[in-house]
Amino acid sequence: MRSPLNKQRLHFMKKLYIRPLHPLITPTYTEDEVRFYQWLAGFIDGDGCFRVEGNYCRLQIAQATWNLHLLELLQEKFGGKITKCKKGPNTHYYYLSDRNSLIEIAHGINGNIRATNRIVQFQNLCNVFHINYQSPCAMNMNNSYLGGFFDADGCIDYNSGKRALEVSACSKYCNDVKVFEFMFKGSTSEKKNGSAFNWKIGGRSEILFAHKYFEANVKSNKLIRMKLIPLFYELKDKRAYNADSPYHSAWNEMLENWYDNGADLYRKDCAGRPHSSKARMERNTEDKNE
Repeated sequence: MRSPLNKQRLHFMKKLYIRPLHPLITPTYTEDEVRFYQWLAGFIDGDGCFRVEGNYCRLQIAQATWNLHLLELLQEKFGGKITKCKKGPNTHYYYLSDRNSLIEIAHGINGNIRATNRIVQFQNLCNVFHINYQSPCAMNMNNSYLGGFFDADGCIDYNSGKRALEVSACSKYCNDVKVFEFMFKGSTSEKKNGSAFNWKIGGRSEILFAHKYFEANVKSNKLIRMKLIPLFYELKDKRAYNADSPYHSAWNEMLENWYDNGADLYRKDCAGRPHSSKARMERNTEDKNE
């Protein structure tokens, strides 16, 4: 239940905003601005949501601590506030309820929101601000949307046993990740527990093709691993993983950089993931202090 104070605030916000009589005019954007809003649409589709209650609207995005810089980027550009989640110590939330900033975002991402449940939320937002909603545009390699979605729900894994890579993305709805399959091939399947659908690619040619796109459009800590993909295959071809290889030190350095991506510093239970030396030092310090 809402507290009396929150109810009063919501009531005040409802009275404060008067819906315009005519649809708002969409601003003109530069090429860089278009690509940023495409990325933002994907990021919101993956980890964000629009709360619309009467005339009160809010954008909310959750993000892991090691990607806090993404929330700070949004705060710097649009305002809003960032708070640390009490229940999840490695999670932060970004909140934005300023009407002018939300209108600015709505115009920018219009035509790029395509997640199944986010479309309904965004349509409600557009209705409040009297913005003509645009259906999702056709996807192509010049659209940064999948970079934002991958920042939110993508993954790059290394299988040490097979010395193989896998690039994947996950969503509750099949159509939300089918767009990855359309762009980069691979396969989409439902998880065994039926909770979500997972797209993945594991072939070298497919991963290297996708790498070119993601390296140019990803902004999260996943960019660290993405940039190492060509080096991984180069060293693998040289069998640098063998202890007697003259390139073995380069292989170890590559793996060290692979896991030194920020997440290891915070996540204590990374099953199946070795930790970097920096992360092990942090872990030992935490354990001594507990």
